[in-house]
Amino acid sequence: MKTKLALCVTAAVCGFAQIVSAQDKVVIRFGHFPNITHAQGVIAHALSRKGKGWFEERLGPKVEIQWFTYNAGPSAMEAMFAGSLDLTYVGQGPALNAHFKSNGQEVRVIAGAANAGAALVVKSDSPIKTAADFRGKKIATEIPRTSPVAHG
Repeated sequence: MKTKLALCVTAAVCGFAQIVSAQDKVVIRFGHFPNITHAQGVIAHALSRKGKGWFEERLGPKVEIQWFTYNAGPSAMEAMFAGSLDLTYVGQGPALNAHFKSNGQEVRVIAGAANAGAALVVKSDSPIKTAADFRGKKIATEIPRTSPVAHG
């Protein structure tokens, strides 16, 4: 899984590198949530502030990364639609909602960023104790009321 993630991120970085070689200076506006569930963005943002940015090192001096924080997936997706962001770390729910809202035309998922970084939580008194206990059960995710899919 880590190899696949590295390959996907590398492919995205190479794509941006091609854009950079054709222009003088490129600004990439990158979004993330300032919380532990989106640690990849928090860490990348902190490294950028210290002058040790992962993306900057790979894209070169002709690229400036600008970081923006959002408190929820729908607001990050709206920023994408408004042209205020180029990339963002976001959960699968908001990404799917944005995909459906735009009929698959305006957003692309380029890589999964969390390997074992997401969890399904059950109550302590739940009869579900192992993955096998999910057999035959239905699992749902929450879709915010403001979601275009929820009003579909």
